[in-house]
Amino acid sequence: MKKGHKKFQMFAIPAEVVRIILGFMSERDSIILSFMSRKFCYFVRTMRMQGKRIFFNFHPNQVDMGVEMMSGDKFYFPLPFNNLWSTNRQLSQIWLGGYVEDTRKWQFRNFFDQLKIVINHSAVDTIRFSADATNFNLQSVLEDIGNPICLHIERTGSDQANYDIVNHFDTPIVNLHVPLLERVPEGILSRKFEELHICKTNYEDGRGESHFHLEDILVTNAKNVYLGQIWMTLKDMNQFLKRLRQGSNLELKFLTVVVDDEITPENVLEGLQTSVATTTPQKPVTKYRFNRNFYLISINPVEFFDYVTVDGRIVTVNIRGRTVSIYVRDTELI
Repeated sequence: MKKGHKKFQMFAIPAEVVRIILGFMSERDSIILSFMSRKFCYFVRTMRMQGKRIFFNFHPNQVDMGVEMMSGDKFYFPLPFNNLWSTNRQLSQIWLGGYVEDTRKWQFRNFFDQLKIVINHSAVDTIRFSADATNFNLQSVLEDIGNPICLHIERTGSDQANYDIVNHFDTPIVNLHVPLLERVPEGILSRKFEELHICKTNYEDGRGESHFHLEDILVTNAKNVYLGQIWMTLKDMNQFLKRLRQGSNLELKFLTVVVDDEITPENVLEGLQTSVATTTPQKPVTKYRFNRNFYLISINPVEFFDYVTVDGRIVTVNIRGRTVSIYVRDTELI
């Protein structure tokens, strides 16, 4: 006698839900809405999940999961994990945020024991901490996910929280979003990251130079620094170049910053000639090793110019519109 197969319960899907499902579907995304058990839950599946973002919103009695589709649309659904079909999809980025009760720390151990049957998170390369991220047990996150390649920290509202997050993970790349009036913790700036991205959000009237702190970049030991939505004045730029001449930012290899309207190639060149640089040396630079001046070696007023320090560093300033990029490289031959 043949064993009977367990029957699936069928549900009537309202036309409005069908339209929503079809709205998410595209040639690149295949979406399945599964109803399982009496407590049915929504499950979104895409055939090209590799590299897509998955969101988690935490509530006192529920975890909502969301998936960003190839089309850019986002779909959220509640997670009773025992009702999710195993897909073993690879997760490359995880966002941690949302609302978590202040009276407890969210433990990830049990959470990921359930999640791993749905998503393969063994190769997560990016962890994004957003609002209320301080309520997560960072050690539990580290143990269950491991060290990512990149940390995104957005609007945690606390310098100590930002520092704790960075201090808990050994990661080469940090992307830090801070409010306009909030200082970047020096404990973060002094770390030797491969890349440090700083973005000050909610700046007034599209301009933030009045609240920009030059120390945000002067004390950094990162090799690559990207300052987004921060306006640097010509005075700030000259001060930075002076400090660079004096031996600060020795690890810096690349800096990108948005600048004020007054900064043009001619402005920067004038500032270098009057306060930072001298004329091109006629003798080998080694003769001036104890004279920590900058020497202008080539000029292209349209896009960029170079100058070199006597301790063997060449600095290239590249100006494109309001974006100024500074490249620093070591060399033995001038």
